[in-house]
Amino acid sequence: MAQGLLTDRYLDGIPGDSRIKADGRFLQESAVSQEALQKVQALNEIAKEQIDEILG
Repeated sequence: MAQGLLTDRYLDGIPGDSRIKADGRFLQESAVSQEALQKVQALNEIAKEQIDEILG
């Protein structure tokens, strides 16, 4: 999922145990911009709504 960026893992900042901190070959810290996080948050909200709709 885009090296973890599309999960909610980075919405509250970059965790200390993240591969970004330990090994930047996968996802660069610069990819976790405010703009990217806003888009991920919006996508997460859509996904939650869809899950709620499916599970009723």
